[in-house]
Amino acid sequence: MVLKTFYLVGRPGSSTRQLELGDFKALDDLRPGIAAVYNILCSADICFHNGSTPLEKVDDLLDCEAVGITIAGHPVREPQQPVGILGFGNHFEIYPDHLGNHQRLFNRYGAVIRTDNMGRVTFLTNDPDITALAFREGEYFTKNPSAPDHPLFGIRDQTALFLCDTDSPAWQEAHKFIPPSMTPRAVRHYTPLLQRSVEKVFKVLDTFDETGEAFNVYQITSKLASQVICQLVLGVDLHHFDAVDSPTHRIIVLLQRYLTLNRRVQTKGAWYSYLPFGMFTNLYGSDSAHALPFC
Repeated sequence: MVLKTFYLVGRPGSSTRQLELGDFKALDDLRPGIAAVYNILCSADICFHNGSTPLEKVDDLLDCEAVGITIAGHPVREPQQPVGILGFGNHFEIYPDHLGNHQRLFNRYGAVIRTDNMGRVTFLTNDPDITALAFREGEYFTKNPSAPDHPLFGIRDQTALFLCDTDSPAWQEAHKFIPPSMTPRAVRHYTPLLQRSVEKVFKVLDTFDETGEAFNVYQITSKLASQVICQLVLGVDLHHFDAVDSPTHRIIVLLQRYLTLNRRVQTKGAWYSYLPFGMFTNLYGSDSAHALPFC
């Protein structure tokens, strides 16, 4: 047994640990144990350093007095955020152009940022690798829409697959059937149905092409997605593409307005939920019909 000092680069004081090392022949043998001690999700990204010098060999690590740990070569730090305004936080740094402003913040502060919108703290990332880790249900990350600070809190439903907590009975029951529905055999069964649903949009696109008119891509794709889902799950044809100007089905309109109302509520601060009137009052515990007049 060898006693060795380790610390996280960026947090040398609070993270320093004296660890007993067993027999290991390569640094890869050491990484899983270090990951468990420091709660690092990807052990393969762990790098060892002596000051600013990377340690590539076991002998170099054993000769080092204190071993620094970085993640993919980067020091450990808290997610950064812009300086906020008292009472408003970063609201004016984000809205109204939240897509462009979030990208600007990612460019400035890195792949993980922290924002404070009138007291509502949110962590965001544009890194697909980090997203994959966050979406992995396990010890460190879980889905909990019933928490008041969750973006889906206003439309939470413990009987709905995507709006319920991970530990709810609905989630556990549904996941008995979801993996089998994605097998090659199952996909071959419903592929023709999906194909027919998609082909219905061709006539509409051909009409736009013949007339040389522009069209709203979001509206077309939204109608197509809902058409496919309802055809597959409910066996219902929404007739979204019978003609160029076919209206969106009432069910989809209700869902879109309900989601829009929830999004508007989420742009407010946590204090907004305490008002006895307004959008939050109408969203909280309401159904789609209640949401209609307020969108």
